[in-house]
Amino acid sequence: MTTADEPLADAAETEQEKRAGFLELFFDLVFVFGITQVTALILEDTSAGGFLRAALVFGLIWWAWSAYTWLTNAVDIERSHVRLLMLGAMAGSFFMALAVPEAFGSDGLWFAVPYLVVRVLQVALYVEGLRGFPEQQRAFLQLAPWFLVSPVLVLVGGAVDDPARAWLWAASLAIDVGGTLLAGRGSAGWRVSPAHFAERYGLFMIIVLGETIVATGLGAREIERDGIFVVSVIVAFSAVAALWWAYFGFTQRAAERLLA
Repeated sequence: MTTADEPLADAAETEQEKRAGFLELFFDLVFVFGITQVTALILEDTSAGGFLRAALVFGLIWWAWSAYTWLTNAVDIERSHVRLLMLGAMAGSFFMALAVPEAFGSDGLWFAVPYLVVRVLQVALYVEGLRGFPEQQRAFLQLAPWFLVSPVLVLVGGAVDDPARAWLWAASLAIDVGGTLLAGRGSAGWRVSPAHFAERYGLFMIIVLGETIVATGLGAREIERDGIFVVSVIVAFSAVAALWWAYFGFTQRAAERLLA
């Protein structure tokens, strides 16, 4: 297992023993809240353009969360100062999530400034966590410029009106994805724990589905207890159960193929 003095374990040991920790699950709660807030953004504008803008905000949030998943896969986050930085990123994510419903309205900067803070803290955590591991640090430094430029575009976008805001945020997401692909081609320094990724994404989906159950229950309280109530609850619960079945059934089959 990783220790408080070792941000990275031996590759074989990491692959066998790296597990998602309680801080990671706590961290994920805020991002799940941010993703569920995207539904409020959709309700503000149900047109095709509204769905595209909501998808764009979802993409920014998902990319930020994925970046931290890669971070915790490689870096030991159990040291006190690293925990504090993670909690700082979590606070920034909470502010970002609260601004999602009006991200394309009056809360553009309230979304963009915390987003910038979250992304910059991720770079700082990587640099600190990979200290003493030059090969891995060189691999990350190829990504760092892209990870710093893209949130700046989000910040600029938050200060201007739509449609310029949408174009700048789309450019930010494109830079993140494109930069990662370019940097990844020339880098062989990454060491990852596949089991940790599978566990982390699975637990994230459990939290998302749990939040959906809670939201369904809160909404169902306002419905009169009649036939419509029964049908509504059955349909809503069946939809969540179907999502669970599809996602975890797929991941289980994928894992079995990898192990075969």
